[in-house]
Amino acid sequence: MNDAFGKSPGNRSAIRKGPFYAANISTANKYSVTQVFTLGGLEVDERTGGVVDASGMAIADAFSGRRAGSAAAERGL
Repeated sequence: MNDAFGKSPGNRSAIRKGPFYAANISTANKYSVTQVFTLGGLEVDERTGGVVDASGMAIADAFSGRRAGSAAAERGL
């Protein structure tokens, strides 16, 4: 069976027993949690809390905040 999302057979399995639930997490839902966190976001050097570019190089004077900057919080910064 081909998978529309490109998953290999070893990384998927049928869900056969319910109950099943769904949640509307689209941005059209004003109560959705997706409006309070990023889907992707910054790439961070976990050692320093600094933001890095696509090649992994630090962006000068760019630091992350909140969860993305967990390394900085762990170091007491």
